[in-house]
Amino acid sequence: MESSADSLVQAQLIICLVGALGILFVLWLNGGRDANREPRSKKDARWAAVFAEESMTAALVLPADRALLSALAQKCEVALKSLLHDDILDLSHRELDDRDAPALGALLRANAALEELNLSHNALGDATVVALADAHATPSPLHAALRALDLSQNALRGEAAGEALARLLCRGGAALWRLNVAQNHLGDAG
Repeated sequence: MESSADSLVQAQLIICLVGALGILFVLWLNGGRDANREPRSKKDARWAAVFAEESMTAALVLPADRALLSALAQKCEVALKSLLHDDILDLSHRELDDRDAPALGALLRANAALEELNLSHNALGDATVVALADAHATPSPLHAALRALDLSQNALRGEAAGEALARLLCRGGAALWRLNVAQNHLGDAG
């Protein structure tokens, strides 16, 4: 157990170092000029800002999550950049199932802008809802500000899904405002 904690600390240290290198690169692009001064050109300034945002995001995404997100992007025929930066994602009708649960959890950990996620009309089950709730409860520098989640017309059935949905709804100051679980089979247990 201690080795996994040490690995996590090492991963966070590496993430911080990569982020610092990204900032230094942006400063180098700006010629070491003061931020209040005019950049070399507007084009250089825009490029530097885009590079800084994307490199910081990429640096903070754990390698295991990046691999999961790349596979999810390929399966859903969506750009990886969209998974990492869009505030509204529609992954409905993509034939997703519980095998995609780890990737969907990685999505919540990696996209700080994500506010609305549509996962309706898939075959997602209880394991996916548990993975989403676990990811939503995990502290992360890029944590999604998820406000709306559509899980309608999936395969949610059991008590585990009900408990995970409750955790999603009751998470501190970042609770969901809108949750759609229509046309599932939650019953009394869920």
